[in-house]
Parts: sequence; structure tokens; C-alpha cells
Amino acid sequence: MANQRAISTKFWDDPYILELDAEHKLLFLYLLTNPLTNLAGVYEITMQHMTFHTGLDETKIRTMMDDLQADGKMLYRNGWLAIKNFQKHQKYNINMRKGADAILETIPDDIREWLDSGKPFRAIRNPSKPPLNRHSSSSSYSMKKEEIRNSDKTRKKETAPKKRFADNVHMTEDEHTKLVGRYGADATQKSIEKLDNYKGANGKRYKSDYRAILNWVADAVGARELELSKTCPECGEPLVGSACRACGWGKK
Repeated sequence: MANQRAISTKFWDDPYILELDAEHKLLFLYLLTNPLTNLAGVYEITMQHMTFHTGLDETKIRTMMDDLQADGKMLYRNGWLAIKNFQKHQKYNINMRKGADAILETIPDDIREWLDSGKPFRAIRNPSKPPLNRHSSSSSYSMKKEEIRNSDKTRKKETAPKKRFADNVHMTEDEHTKLVGRYGADATQKSIEKLDNYKGANGKRYKSDYRAILNWVADAVGARELELSKTCPECGEPLVGSACRACGWGKK
């Protein structure tokens, strides 16, 4: 039977994980969930295992392991792998806790000291090799998220204020203008009055009164038929708004 390891869905929204590129994320997740993991999050594993399971070459894995070690997330020394705070993210019963403690009794002293110290292990990198840019793809992702947030803020700031056109009907000036252009002033006013009475009598609220008029109020007052006909019922000439310039129909 396969071992079970708990991985919170919050893993993907962790600020540190968000800043990693795809290969670092793969390696980190592999170290948490591979077949050799145990209850303590400290176990022996070879480079051959890591390269075989992940498909990454050994040089790249060693470089990425250096990155994770430098950030204090894990330690790999003499074939032993230790993951910082592994146990904090597991749900143990009493027997599982005893099992984890028993494993910790058998690990090398320097690994145990690292786990207890809370300090990152500073790996010595080959000075002839440039550091791997593990934030390459995720940096653009983070920048994109920031752009979206800023765009949303700008959009909210640019939203026009709503005006009251009746006791219970509110919309922007632009929305009202669109209704007048679509149905004419008379039909728009009738639609507003209809919606105002309906909301006042039923305690109904809409996120957008403008959309409510488009969805059903215009039909209720006959404005939709006026819009769809587009021609004067008296002379058949095209309407301008709700009035006919040819015969004067619809004009006050």
C-alpha cells in the first residue's frame, strides 16, 4: 500500500512557491511526495532516484537543491534529505507522531541540528557557474498579477457614479443616455417608473437597474416593440429615437 502525504491546496498560493519557476516547483513537490518520504520528512535518497522520477538532469537538480538550501527550505547532505517544517503540514495521530519521533532518533546529528536551529544551510556554489534564475517564468507571472490588480483598481476608479432617476432606480448618466437612444425618452421614463414601483412594492434589489430594464422592464412597458420596429406606426418612415420626423408621431 502506498504511503499517504498531506499537501495543502494552499501550497500553490504560498508566496515562496509563487516565486519559483516550473522546474523548482516540480522538484520541491517531488521532495515532499516521492516514494522515499517518511513521517518525519527526513530520509535517504540518491541523485539517481531524483533524476529518474523527475526527468531532470543531475547538474540541474544539484543547482536547484543549492537554491532551496540557501533559502532554508531543505538540506541535502551525504545522501540524506531533510525538509524544513515538514511535520507542521501533516496531520498525525498518536501512533504517527511516535513513528516520526522514532525516525528522528536515527538521523545524523548534523541533520538534527539543522532542523532544530531554524537557520538555512548556505551551500557553496561553484563560482565558475552563474546562479540559476529560478524566478524567470514566475517573475513575469507575478508582474502580470500586479498589472491585473492595478488594472482592476484603475477600472474601479474610472467607474462613473450612479444617479437617482427615481426613489428606487439608480444608474449612470451614460446608461440613461443609452436607454433613451435605444427606446426613446418616453419609453425610458415609463421603464424607470415601472421598475421603481416594482422594487418599492416587493423590496427587490438589483445589482444593475440598467440591466434590469434591458432584461425585462422594457418588455413590460412595450418599449422593446418600439425598438424592434424602428419604423413609425403611422407613416412607416424610420424613427429617430422614439419620434418620427416625417409625420411627427411620438413627439410631445
